[in-house]
Amino acid sequence: MGVRGLQTFIENDCPEACKYVSIQQLADEHRNLFNCQPVIVVDGMSLMNRLYTNSSLEWIYGGQWLQFFNELERFITRFKSIGVKLIFFFDGTVCASKRDEWVRRRLSKAESVASIFSIIKKYKNEPDRKLFQLPTSMGLLARFAVKELGADVYQTDREADDVIAEYALKHREVVAILSQDSDFIIYNTKTYLSLSHLDLNTLYTIHYDRNCLAEQYLNLFVKQLPLFACLAGNDFVPSEKLRNFHHRISKTRRIHISTIAQNLSKLIQMECWTGDVNKQQELDRISVVVFGHYNESNLIYEGLKSYMLDYCSPSPKVCISVSPSMEKAIYERHLNCFNAPYLFNLLCKMEYESSEVLEDATRLPSALVYREIRQRCYGVLFNGFLNPTYCAGQANTQHKDSVVIKEWCAYQGNLMKHPELIRPLPLNTHSFTGNENHILKIEDLWSKGTEIEKLQLFWHILQVPMEFNVLASLPKDLIVLACVLNYLIGGLKLDPLLEPLEVAAFIAQALWKATSEELKNLMAPSVDAVAVNISSLFMRGVTTVLMVLNVCDFPFSTTHAMPWRFFDGKLFHYLHNQAKQRASIRELCKNHVDQIPTIDDLWFNSTEKEKLWMFWRILQIPMEFEFLVNLHKDQIVLACVLSSLIGGLKLSPLVKPLEVATFVAQSLWKKEIEELENLPIPWLDPANINLCTLFLIGVSTVFLVSSTCGSPLPLEHFMPWRPWSQLKPWKCDSTFDYDSDADDDDNFVPRRNPIRQARKN
Repeated sequence: MGVRGLQTFIENDCPEACKYVSIQQLADEHRNLFNCQPVIVVDGMSLMNRLYTNSSLEWIYGGQWLQFFNELERFITRFKSIGVKLIFFFDGTVCASKRDEWVRRRLSKAESVASIFSIIKKYKNEPDRKLFQLPTSMGLLARFAVKELGADVYQTDREADDVIAEYALKHREVVAILSQDSDFIIYNTKTYLSLSHLDLNTLYTIHYDRNCLAEQYLNLFVKQLPLFACLAGNDFVPSEKLRNFHHRISKTRRIHISTIAQNLSKLIQMECWTGDVNKQQELDRISVVVFGHYNESNLIYEGLKSYMLDYCSPSPKVCISVSPSMEKAIYERHLNCFNAPYLFNLLCKMEYESSEVLEDATRLPSALVYREIRQRCYGVLFNGFLNPTYCAGQANTQHKDSVVIKEWCAYQGNLMKHPELIRPLPLNTHSFTGNENHILKIEDLWSKGTEIEKLQLFWHILQVPMEFNVLASLPKDLIVLACVLNYLIGGLKLDPLLEPLEVAAFIAQALWKATSEELKNLMAPSVDAVAVNISSLFMRGVTTVLMVLNVCDFPFSTTHAMPWRFFDGKLFHYLHNQAKQRASIRELCKNHVDQIPTIDDLWFNSTEKEKLWMFWRILQIPMEFEFLVNLHKDQIVLACVLSSLIGGLKLSPLVKPLEVATFVAQSLWKKEIEELENLPIPWLDPANINLCTLFLIGVSTVFLVSSTCGSPLPLEHFMPWRPWSQLKPWKCDSTFDYDSDADDDDNFVPRRNPIRQARKN
């Protein structure tokens, strides 16, 4: 952010310090002088704001990702056309010294988000640009877009402004820095060019001249600008702490850089302050004059130090015990933008952070929706796996400290005075290694894991209600879409967070495969608060899946996880509005109905296992699919009906434990017909008659579901007279007619069958 209002002050009051220049002319002069290809360093986060605010992209809908990608491509191509190489830098971490400022901005932005939802609920239009917010996850995903477009891109292990200014100063091929952060006026580095004033067609923009500003307008040396910035208020020395001081020197109630600049520079001259961090007496004197005491001299010191380009702050160290090659891989993957910044911050600082998103404060915050997935990621990163000797808190750092992650998540109600302390959730290593004594380490996975092992771990971390072989057979561009939707429908210990209509709109917009031009010409739909919220929820899910993808060492390429392949917020909004007006499936999917599974596909082109999975999904009983698969077919109907009556309804259980026991017990009796005929007639209980009727209706309902799914259970297994005494020992591969060439049956975890065990006893 830099010094608030400084660039506006220069533009309005210092005309000689901000003149339009030709980037092509600067590049040509640099090429002739140094005989090398000219390079411009781009501040990635500033560029995101420029591309969205200076283009026709609507920002409220959740991201027009394909159009944004094309705008970014146009930006890079334009500089290539004049022989200029662009190098992009993005923030890769939040420094501890800036955490308070980061929290302050998050809370301020959260207030804006509340105002935005108030407006769209009332007017159903995009709010004024003054309330502009980057679409959810834009800052994170843009770096992968740059990388996909073939440009050089880096993410930092410390404050990005420092890295950019230092890189530009040390590399002679660098012509200038392209940004919109006033800190680059203060750093004594290469030429600073404005992104917001850039005309991409002519390649003209404003050059903020720090030498002219310091010497002609402030009567200071350039080396005194850092002190000027600290006393004017910046990220290290907050304006709130300087308010009384600013009132004293400006003698006006209106505090702005334009009202304090001249008096502030005169004070620096009069006191002969140099801004040298090594002069402790000077720092003490500044603290006394500005704050009235010595206590803030260290604050001034930290602020001045932040502009020192020859000061090298150490990079954070990896906090788990790994080999030198693995530690090197962690740094390189982070700096070269192969991983999202989450992994570096977790493995080096045991921190996770997420900014505010466009979400309705009356809904469950997305940060909490995906927390369990993050916790399982922490478990994998810190080797927290269930095994015979596992106990809670087993995951440790290399210093044998118990792993607790500090989560800084911006959401309604979280004031972030302190981080939330979150422990990893362990995974059952036997479920995907086949060896309960083998503890899978992240280093082994990255160096030796096969693609199928990585994909299995990916599936286990997400724990989506989707069979593994279904996930593995999906087109790679649709895996993230399918995982996020499945998780929001049935992956939480809550009711589904998406309605069928909303799921249909998400799937339909992915099937459209609209071009950038078609999306640009699409009429802007009225803004729906629900659609805005679930778009943000979906995009937060995309970045969560990206985190899992990085943890598992890319079972498929990151490029397939990018939203410009499967999501457009404006199109989703348009189709969501259409769906509410009862549009047909054909209309929603733009006539791509051939891509929608039909009843014919289910009946005639599906395996028995796929039919049984659909059967299980329709019933939505509280029974794991693996358990259902391991039941004898004569047991399935009984188990499904009882499970549904116990916990498959949004009501209290309709059968009591005694009644369940009676149903199970009567099925286990080995009585012949004669024995049943000689059984004493019990006294009639109206409640039991009702239960029997309810049970038989359940049997017929399950039969209807089975028929709908192409009959994974043949008719004879629904007959209530099936005698248990005639059951034979059963094995999964002989009971179900699986495809002989399907090699994924090992993904099903065999479980002890309590009913069979009861018969044995």
